[in-house]
Amino acid sequence: MPESIFFLQNTKRLTKFRRLLNQKGAKVLKPYFFNTLLSLRLKLGLIIKSSFIIGIFLALFSWYLTIPPAFVINHQIVKYNDPIIIKAANFKANKPKRLNVMFDDRLFEEQAFPKGSKEYQLWYFMLKDQINLSDITKTGKHQIRVGFPGDNLSEAFAIELKKQIPQFLILNPKLRNDSIMKIQADNNDANIKTDLHIQFDSILFPKGGIPVDSKSGQQWHCNLKNLRLTKEMKKNGKHIIRFRFSDGDFSKDHTIYFQTKIAKKYYLRRQPIKFSDIVFSKLKGKPKNYINNDYLNNENGTITDRGTGLMWQKGGSNYEMYFSEAKKYLIGLNNDRFGGYSDWRLPTIEELASLLEEYTNFSDKKLTSKNSNDEDINESERLKMVQEAFRKGFKLAIRERSTPGVALYINPIFSKKQNHIWSMDTQPSGRPIYVNFNRGLINESYFFDNSCYVRAVRSISISDE
Repeated sequence: MPESIFFLQNTKRLTKFRRLLNQKGAKVLKPYFFNTLLSLRLKLGLIIKSSFIIGIFLALFSWYLTIPPAFVINHQIVKYNDPIIIKAANFKANKPKRLNVMFDDRLFEEQAFPKGSKEYQLWYFMLKDQINLSDITKTGKHQIRVGFPGDNLSEAFAIELKKQIPQFLILNPKLRNDSIMKIQADNNDANIKTDLHIQFDSILFPKGGIPVDSKSGQQWHCNLKNLRLTKEMKKNGKHIIRFRFSDGDFSKDHTIYFQTKIAKKYYLRRQPIKFSDIVFSKLKGKPKNYINNDYLNNENGTITDRGTGLMWQKGGSNYEMYFSEAKKYLIGLNNDRFGGYSDWRLPTIEELASLLEEYTNFSDKKLTSKNSNDEDINESERLKMVQEAFRKGFKLAIRERSTPGVALYINPIFSKKQNHIWSMDTQPSGRPIYVNFNRGLINESYFFDNSCYVRAVRSISISDE
């Protein structure tokens, strides 16, 4: 077939195909085209959204990398012995790792130790555990910066070091110039078992206080005889005492009073005995003679009678007890070193009777003292005076076993609660003897189950007179 005829035929076919495509192809190709375009659009949107999310994530990650750990100081004012507490202020710092600390210009590597916390991480930095700090730990304002090892340090925080002043208590402020002064820690800063420097008036005595064991807090004993006091220092009267540790500041001023040696005027039996019925019948009742007491309030719950050389409890037991229970009470006093001593005991009947006075301790002079105006007051007149005292508002325990009243035959320097008190002495039957301060009598216990109060006593030794 000639080429011209073939070309012509093919051209006709192509034209026919094009005509057919124009008529029917649009119906076939149009849905396919739109479906394909929609699919591409969705895929493109997904790609764009994914890229946006990835971009945000990368931006946040970059921001996270640039955030430094942040910290805060819990307390701006601290003491030298107290920890400086550091707290994480953001999630970047919330790691249980040690911290570097720069105190002023000195760096302490990994010296802030992590402590457990339910919320943010805490660290404790102890200044006292560091060495050679005397030049930078002066009281006043300082700067501190912290950070993890390998990281930059935080911004500077201002803190203030407060003075660390231990406080003390003198247990026996009234004493002799050759006795033992007893000192006790009065706050946590003083509760350290080490020697105590003592400034007496204006003279310093290094290591004058020797630490001793005590259940009630750290105590020290200072033997005044060993201080080599001058004549001026030994004079009776007021003296100023201050205390400090070897590396600390002085405490506040304390006042002590030197008093003349106790010269006992009366010597009383100290050992218990069993009285025969005949002897006790003569002793029973009101004393035939009254002594001249010379009381000194030691301001620590004890009273010293310089006339008899005895030290008494100012009060006594808080409740009545059987004679058999008194021993347990005394054991408790001695274990606790009441008043600084551990040799408390029950008094003999002579010692206990030495506290009796001829008249009750009413504030009315006619009831408390005997003078030229009332030498001849008889019992009936006295009863009228008591009734008059009641009308003025005073209370008087009438019955022997009554509630403690204010009218007792004892000096008002003592507590009014303990109105009948056990002695250590007994009768042949074993029944103990006691003193009734309501009625001013020495009396016997008629039953073994009677109960009285306990007022402990001790004999003053040379070292604490």
